[in-house]
Amino acid sequence: MKVSRFLLVAIVVALAVSGCATGSNKVSTYGFTQPEQATSVSHPVEMEKAGDKYVTIFPAILDAGVWGSESLNGAGVWPVLAEQKGSKLLVGYAFVTDLNWWGDYLLQVVMVGRVENLINSKIVYLNRDGGWVYDLTGREFNYDSKKFDEDPSYQTETFNQGTTFVELQNFWKIYSEKRGVDPNVEIFQEIRVGSPEWEGFKTQLASRLGNNYTMADGEVRQGYLPLKDFRKESAKNNGTTAGQCFMRSAFIPVAIDPISAGIGVASSILNGLIAANNGPITGFYARAECLRGDLKPNFRLMQYMYKQLLLQRDAVIYQLQKKAPEAPRREK
Repeated sequence: MKVSRFLLVAIVVALAVSGCATGSNKVSTYGFTQPEQATSVSHPVEMEKAGDKYVTIFPAILDAGVWGSESLNGAGVWPVLAEQKGSKLLVGYAFVTDLNWWGDYLLQVVMVGRVENLINSKIVYLNRDGGWVYDLTGREFNYDSKKFDEDPSYQTETFNQGTTFVELQNFWKIYSEKRGVDPNVEIFQEIRVGSPEWEGFKTQLASRLGNNYTMADGEVRQGYLPLKDFRKESAKNNGTTAGQCFMRSAFIPVAIDPISAGIGVASSILNGLIAANNGPITGFYARAECLRGDLKPNFRLMQYMYKQLLLQRDAVIYQLQKKAPEAPRREK
C-alpha cells in the first residue's frame, strides 16, 4: 500500500537524523529506582497487609514515545503522581493493557484511595526514570525533574498541566463519541478492599501480570516475567549509582498491524540502529547509555502512520456498509 511505503521512507529518513547518545542517567526522586519496578507491581495482598481500604482504577493513554523507548516487549509499568493539597504527593502506578482498535496504547492506572479523595487532584505520570512527565491523555510537556524534586512551587506549576478526573472523563467522552462508542460509560472504578469487586480486581491483575515473586524483604510482587528471568533482572545494577542504568537485551516491540507488515519492518530498522551502537544497547529506562528516549519522535511517527492506516480501514468498512443490501424484514 502507498501509505505503508511512505511510512517506511519517513521512518528511515527520521532515523538518519537521530541516534543514541550518552546523557544524564540520574533517576529522579519519583522515578523507579529498583529493576523489579519496571516489570512488576506490589501484589494486592500487600495492600491488604498495609490496611488500605480502597483503590481507584481508571484508563489513561500511554505516549507512543514512552511505549517504544521503555516498554518490555510491549509491556511495562510506570509511576503515577497525584497532587494532594496540604500533604505529600500520592504515588500510584500504571501498566500497559492494550493497543486499542484506534492505535492508542492504553494504561490502567491504580491508586490507593477513594474517588472523593482524588477527584480534585491533578494527576500526571512519569517515564520510568522520572525524567519526563505526561498528562493522562498521553501529552508530554516541559519538565525539569531536579526542580520538581526540590521546589514545591514548581511541583504545583507542573501539576497544573496535569489532568483532573473531570477533565479525563470529558476526554474519554469526546474520544468515544468520535469513534461511535457509548460515551456514557463510567471510567472510574472505586473498589473496597475485601469486597467481591476486590477479588475481581485481583483476578484481572493476575491475568495481566501472571507471575508472583517473593522479595528478600518478604514483599510479594506480581509481574510480567517468569521467575527465572525476574531473578536475573532484579539482581542487576539498579540505576542509581555510578551513573549507570540497569540493562536488558530486549527488542523494540512491534505494533500488530492488521493492514500491512510495514510497521514490523520499520521496527526491525529501529532495532538495527540501536544494536549498531557501542556499549549497553538498551534498558528499562529511556535514559540508558544508549539514549533510547532520543527515538521517541520515531515511535510517535510510527503510531501516527499506523493511525492513518486505521482511518483507511474504517473508510473501507464504511463504504462496504453503505453498499451492503439491507436484510429483509420478517413479517410479524
